[in-house]
Amino acid sequence: MRRTTQKRLFVVVWTRNEEQRDSSKRTYIKLHNSTPINYNKSFNGLEIMSILINNLNYIYMSETPYEKTALSDINIKINEGEFVGIIGHTGSGKSTLIQHFNGILKPTIGKVTINGLDISKENLKEIRRQVGIVFQYPEHQLFEDTVYNDIGFGLKKLGMAREKIEEQILSAIELIGLDNKILHKSPFELSGGQKRKAAIAGVIAMKPKILVLDEPAAGLDPVGREEIYNAIINYRKENNATVILVSHNMEDLARLAQRIIVLNEGKIEMEGTVSEIFKKSDVLEKIGLSVPQITYFMKGLKKYLPDINDNVYTIKEAKEEILNFIKKRASI
Repeated sequence: MRRTTQKRLFVVVWTRNEEQRDSSKRTYIKLHNSTPINYNKSFNGLEIMSILINNLNYIYMSETPYEKTALSDINIKINEGEFVGIIGHTGSGKSTLIQHFNGILKPTIGKVTINGLDISKENLKEIRRQVGIVFQYPEHQLFEDTVYNDIGFGLKKLGMAREKIEEQILSAIELIGLDNKILHKSPFELSGGQKRKAAIAGVIAMKPKILVLDEPAAGLDPVGREEIYNAIINYRKENNATVILVSHNMEDLARLAQRIIVLNEGKIEMEGTVSEIFKKSDVLEKIGLSVPQITYFMKGLKKYLPDINDNVYTIKEAKEEILNFIKKRASI
C-alpha cells in the first residue's frame, strides 16, 4: 500500500510543478465567451452532458505568499461520446484542468459536474469509476510485480470478482494490441512501447465512460503512435466513451478531434471545430501555438496556385484537394 501511495503522489506533484512554471506574457485576442453555463437547461434528450464546468477558478497555495492562479473563469460543456482536444503552451493550465475531471483537484471557485455528479460534493470513488486519466509518460507509474497485477490493480480495488477482472484485463490488452504472453512478466522487462500500452490498458480495463489522455503518444515512433490512437478510437466506438486528448501535436488533433479547446494563461482563448480553430492561425501563433504543418504547406502552395483551397488540416484532405485541383485544371 505504501508503494501505491507514492505512485499517486508522483502523478499529482509532477502535474502541479508543470503548471506552476511562469508563462511568458503575450498579447492575445479574447475570442471565448465566458458566460456561465445554465445547469438547468433542458436538452430534450438530444444532448447528454458528460462534463459541465461552470465558472471554474483554481488557485495553487491559496492565501499564502506563493499563491498562483492556474485557471480563471473556465466554462465548458462536453457531450457524451464527443472527442475533444485541449491545446495550450506549457503552463497554460491544461494539466490543472484535467485533474478536475476526476476530483484530484477541486475548484477554488466554481462547479465541475461529471455525468451529473458534483466533484466537490459527491463520492469521488464513483466519479473515478467513470473517469480514467492517462497522464503523460504513464509507464513511469507502473509498479506491480507483473503486468497482469498492474493492469488489474484498479479492478481489484473495486472489489471485482476474479473472473471478471481477468475478462476485463484480457479485453484491454487485446484492444491496446498486447500479447497475453507478457501478462506474467515484470512490467520492467517490457520495451518502452509495451510499457506505454500496459499503462494505458490499466486505465482502459476500468471501462471509464470518460477517457482523458495527456500526450499518450509522446516519444513513440509513428507505428507506435498509430497503434495507440487506433486503440483509443476503437475504445470510444465500442463504449460510446467521451475522449479528451491533451496534445501539442496539431496533426493528431486535426484528424482525431471533433472540437478543440484552446487554453492560454489559465483562460479559454477560444473553442470550436477543428476548422474554426485552425483557420485562426494568427491567433494561435500569438500565443505560442501553430497549425498543422500540412496547412502551412497548402498556404504556401496557394501563393503559386491562387485557386487552390488552403483550408486543409490533414494530409488526407491535402491529397484530395490537390487531386481535385489537378482534375479541374485538366478539364479546362
